[in-house]
This record gives sequence, C-alpha cells and structure tokens, in this order.
Amino acid sequence: MSGPRGKVRVDDFGDLIRIKETRWLIKGRRFNVVLHLGRVSDTTPTDRIPGPGGPPFEPGRVSISMDLLADTKVAINAPTFTDEMENPVPAPEGYTATYSVDNPDIISLTDNGDGTGSAAATGELGSAILHIDVPPVGGLAAMSGDVLLTVVPGLAERVAINLGEVTEVTPD
Repeated sequence: MSGPRGKVRVDDFGDLIRIKETRWLIKGRRFNVVLHLGRVSDTTPTDRIPGPGGPPFEPGRVSISMDLLADTKVAINAPTFTDEMENPVPAPEGYTATYSVDNPDIISLTDNGDGTGSAAATGELGSAILHIDVPPVGGLAAMSGDVLLTVVPGLAERVAINLGEVTEVTPD
C-alpha cells in the first residue's frame, strides 16, 4: 500500500495494528514552512466581515488543525522553516509569505504583508483551510503549508425562558 510519503505496511494483530512506513527523502537542502498561530482573542464586528477567497487546495495537505470559537480570532505569527527532517533552520533571506483562506464565509483573513496576520471566525460554523505560499527565494524551491481551522459554537452568554402549553386553571 502507498501512503502520502512512501510505502506503508499494515499488520493486523487483532487488538493491535502495526503501521510501518518507508520514507524516501531526496538528498539536498529542502525546506518546509511551518505556520505558527498565536494568541486567541475575541473578535469585533469588523473582524467578522468575510473577505476574498483563495485558490483551491489539495486534499491531504493539512498538517495542523485547530478549533476556533465562533466569536474569536487567532493571531498568525511569522512562519518558521524546517529542513526535510523537520529540524528548525533560519528563515531564507528576503523571503515573502502570502496567506489565503479557501472559505471566507467561515474565516475572515487579515494578511499584514509581513508574514503575520490574523484569522477571525465570522460566526458561521464550519471549516476553512488557512494556506501560506512562500515563492522561490535564494535558490530554494517554493514552499507552502496549510492549517485546518474549524469554527465551533462559542460559550453560553445568554439564557432564554421556554414556556410550555397554556392550560386553563378555573373551570368554565
């Protein structure tokens, strides 16, 4: 069987399953980009205005997922970079990063243009993929990364009184 990174062997032992994956790595200096999400905070009404959508995304590319309450937003910190073995490396000199979101009805994205930004829940429940593109720089190939943001209901803030059926209390 083949998996996302190479050949996968699965052995079923009844109560246990062993998964063994063979990874093939290309020699050389290859980098990955890792998104860093910052502090979660409450949104304002202007944060919840849907913005433009991004390009379609390839399935199976999400490396991180996060739940976000319907009335919150999360800061997007500057990305970090890793080599093909997931070891941290310095950011390429002169890199640029562009963020996009595939479902702007769920997540309103603010890209500050400096590798940082914020992703705010619009209040509608659902999922959206936050995507980063880093074009080729300094002889390195283009890099990208994805985070799945799932907007879930917020905390209880209001209470409603539910009345039952009206019945007569005195006989006619």
